[in-house]
Amino acid sequence: MKKNIAVLLCMATVCTCVACSSTKETTRKTRKTKKTKDTTDVTETDDTDVPTDSESDPTETETDPTEPEKQDMVITHDLSAVEINKTKSVMMYSAVDTTKNEEPPYRLSRVEVGYDILTSSDSTTKIGSILDEYTYHVGEARTAAYQKKLDEFNELVGAGSELFDYWFFESCEVIRSDSQILSMKIGTYGYSTQEDIEPKTIYESYDAMSGASITLDDVVLDKGAFALYVEEYFRSVGADKYDTIANIHDQINDGSLSFGMTYDGIWINEIKVPVAGHGDIFNMTYFGSTPKNYTLNMGMKNELLWDFDGDGSLDELSLATEKASNGYSVETLKISYMGKEYSYNASDFEEMNDMEELDGYYGSHVMCLDGKYYLLISMRQEENSATYTFDINGAEPKFIEVFFSTPENTLDPEHFQLSLRTDIIGTIFMNYDFALAEDGHIKQLSSIGKIHSGPLYSIMPLPGKEFNPVTWELGAETEIPSSATVEILGYDNKSGILFVRVHPKYTSTDTMDIALETDKQSQIAGQDRDSAFIGINYAD
Repeated sequence: MKKNIAVLLCMATVCTCVACSSTKETTRKTRKTKKTKDTTDVTETDDTDVPTDSESDPTETETDPTEPEKQDMVITHDLSAVEINKTKSVMMYSAVDTTKNEEPPYRLSRVEVGYDILTSSDSTTKIGSILDEYTYHVGEARTAAYQKKLDEFNELVGAGSELFDYWFFESCEVIRSDSQILSMKIGTYGYSTQEDIEPKTIYESYDAMSGASITLDDVVLDKGAFALYVEEYFRSVGADKYDTIANIHDQINDGSLSFGMTYDGIWINEIKVPVAGHGDIFNMTYFGSTPKNYTLNMGMKNELLWDFDGDGSLDELSLATEKASNGYSVETLKISYMGKEYSYNASDFEEMNDMEELDGYYGSHVMCLDGKYYLLISMRQEENSATYTFDINGAEPKFIEVFFSTPENTLDPEHFQLSLRTDIIGTIFMNYDFALAEDGHIKQLSSIGKIHSGPLYSIMPLPGKEFNPVTWELGAETEIPSSATVEILGYDNKSGILFVRVHPKYTSTDTMDIALETDKQSQIAGQDRDSAFIGINYAD
């Protein structure tokens, strides 16, 4: 496993929690819209009644023993979810580039590197040890990279030369975490004035009980059919760039394809490919099993096959929109569910007729909470987004509410994030903790929005209080020194307290976590924000 994790060297945001559950509900699934023929019946006969030289029925055909047996998806809710905590480690330093601006507004340059720290206290699986090893390797690699860039940056500062900008992050999103499988999406991205940094995404999946990596050979029964299916699916969602398809074919053939796993599909190049109905291609024992509470992503085609009513057959759920005569905004929302189509006028919903389309990036979701299903439809309009929630447990979808943001880190319906705009320190979108309530409403768990953003550069000493970044409780009085590099950690939109971290010049020195009072508008620590910090940016 060390070899597998060492090559990742990957970094992002807040705490992700998945509640544990265990129930025993197992049903075999076939799609409702298609009848299946039972091929398991056996007729018993007396041995003496069967002549040894009898001819076979010409209408019967023998099964090719080399052809893989087609499997049905077996959906269960008997797994236990494994809780994972995620925090972000960021190293940063900044300085005013005096070669570009001798007078205000000053040009601030920076070196910044970050990565995710993932932990789990679960002792029933190997997930904790997998995460520990991953975090160790990525931490070692990213710290070394930061120190190298920092030394180069400091040489230029000392010489009074023009400075460069460099930031690089590695994020790790857990897309499945239970007593069967741990699957992670690992992305690297950044920016540099010295070089081009291409964003990359890879996936890693592990057997939760043994800790062994799950390979393509474990999951795919027929690589040839799999390659054709992936190519067809990518074309159907407009992701069929020639180089992408060619690379995927090569990676399938040599077994190096990076893929993630969820309850009803696999992720390739940030696209979810569903597995239902393709039991001749996939080993279905890896799919269908869930904890009690879970989330399904509808993918770029906004379609799902799942057993929503518990009768043992797969139900079809799909979304579509019709545009208004102007060809721009949504006029009608259509929900196809349980064999029926329901149409809704966009004008009957708050701001829906201002939306352009269904959100294909974050996708819409179905959240299962205590055996009940809720549909969260995500729409977007330029940089704005909205989520319309429907109860789909009755005879027809019933609208619940709209929330003007898109859910992120949705693995656990009882703990996910929504991004809300904050303007106290410039224009920033912070992640606030939310949960799905028993009635399907989205409820906010805390007034503290969290982020890792910066750097800012303090112009003067600023009084504040120490705080604990785990509990967010305030402590003794202290201050931010002048000419310090400051990272934003969070903001309490109820009390108006801004939480920041003061970064040292070198990684061997401890950071300082300080809470600053604000007037919720433009004053920070008793100063106008532009008088307190350099580096504040505004969207409009």
